Amino acid sequence: MITYRHCIVQDEGRLRIVTLNRPEVMNALHSEAHQELAQVWDDFAASPDLWVAIVTGAGERAFSAGNDLKVQAAGKRGPTPPSGFAGLTKRYDLDKPVIAAVNGIAMGGGSDAAVESADVVLMGGEPSRVAEAIERAKRTRRIVAQNIVFALGIKLAFLGLGALGLAAMWEAVIADVGVALLAVLNSTRALR
Repeated sequence: MITYRHCIVQDEGRLRIVTLNRPEVMNALHSEAHQELAQVWDDFAASPDLWVAIVTGAGERAFSAGNDLKVQAAGKRGPTPPSGFAGLTKRYDLDKPVIAAVNGIAMGGGSDAAVESADVVLMGGEPSRVAEAIERAKRTRRIVAQNIVFALGIKLAFLGLGALGLAAMWEAVIADVGVALLAVLNSTRALR
């Protein structure tokens, strides 16, 4: 395993955990750290054995305070890699999920790394809430599918009845409004 100066990298099975490791400056990053993290993410992207990554910050105060302004003020600002802040924010071709475990302040480029780069952002340290969110999304999707099928079924039924001369336009309008109301009421189940 490679040792890094500005981050800690742990591979556990198919999972890579990347910890920004500059807690003395609230995990603020400078050019050297960006370059190092770009290499970490390049390795992650290229490895067929790694499927998911979690990025977090060392310490309890901050995920990342953005650019290290002290280094920048000292005139030691170097280039940011083409892959962006933390080697991650402009990495548009990464086809593996990244989870940002935000443990404190995320400012500037740190918030970009969390919000723009990660597929999932966890705030508050409760990873179990991801499973809850997935279940809620599945339930919502089922309700949407039920509403679509129900609405299309009623519309097709009244279209058929209209073609046979058994239903007038006003009946179709009333049915349409009724379907809309029932769909809205059915959608409230997602709130439970």
